Amino acid sequence: MSRILLLVDYRPEYSHGWSDRSFYSHLRVDPLNPTNAEELLQHLLGRNQDVLPLRQLLAERTEGNPFLQKRACVLSSKKEFCLGEKGAYRPGLRIDEIRLPSTVQSVVADRIDRLSQEEKRVLQTAAVIGVIVPYALLQAAAEADGEDLQRHLSRLQTAEFLYESNLFPELEYSFRHAITCEVAYRELIHDRRTYLHRRVVTSTRIKNQPLSHDHVEKLAHHAFCGEIWDKAVNYLKEAGDTALSRSSFRNAVLHFERALEALRHLPESSVNLTRGIDLRFDARNALFCSTSSSADLNIWRKRKRLRKRSMITRDSESCSRG
Repeated sequence: MSRILLLVDYRPEYSHGWSDRSFYSHLRVDPLNPTNAEELLQHLLGRNQDVLPLRQLLAERTEGNPFLQKRACVLSSKKEFCLGEKGAYRPGLRIDEIRLPSTVQSVVADRIDRLSQEEKRVLQTAAVIGVIVPYALLQAAAEADGEDLQRHLSRLQTAEFLYESNLFPELEYSFRHAITCEVAYRELIHDRRTYLHRRVVTSTRIKNQPLSHDHVEKLAHHAFCGEIWDKAVNYLKEAGDTALSRSSFRNAVLHFERALEALRHLPESSVNLTRGIDLRFDARNALFCSTSSSADLNIWRKRKRLRKRSMITRDSESCSRG
């Protein structure tokens, strides 16, 4: 038996069920206090007393969020609120003329809006794929020439939106910050977003390779968001079955329920009616497992194995009589 230390970071709005576990410890990462926030802003903007009003404004608007402070300082220099270089800025515009975004999302959205149309299109396509972006999939989904795509990716790396996260066995890019991926994705209009999800599904299946569980989950997500309802039902059912076999019962319930939601968009037929019944039984079983004790689960699994053996025996007897 080996001891394992698992570190998980999450945002305040995320809820979990670990708090009552004896092995769980919660370390809260609070915003910077006023002293530390001032030290960071001095490092970014400099100690020039003429810049003090800007430092005070940024400290107030960013509420101790170091990521927002850094981005706000970059934005201030870009918009010439202050002039000079890092650590040695001097005032540009008057303090009462300065207008700054009040949230991290606003800062990120402002940076994305300053990209060229081509670079923005590549970044949004990457956001549809996810935080980790395989180059081959991005090229297929973006329908871009390889040389042009490489040039746009190079600029996005220079601007610190993306970085090369893997070279072998295939080239992959990743978003510097997950929030950048979220903001870029959110800015897509519905039709464009749906179209790109469909492109991802098509591009993934063209490879014709065996799919791992993670790939099936991703395909299920893209098929659902791309409104390819029939494929979404199949992929979500497969993802739910795999999650159930791995005792990931809550994920299984989510997959089955989402499959039922996708099924509602398909025409009524005897086949779809049967699929809906099967999915409801699957969801019931997963829900039962998620709320049962280990003893209950062992009994349920034993009964399931016995029923399966009984069915096999009956089928064998029928074949022998036939």
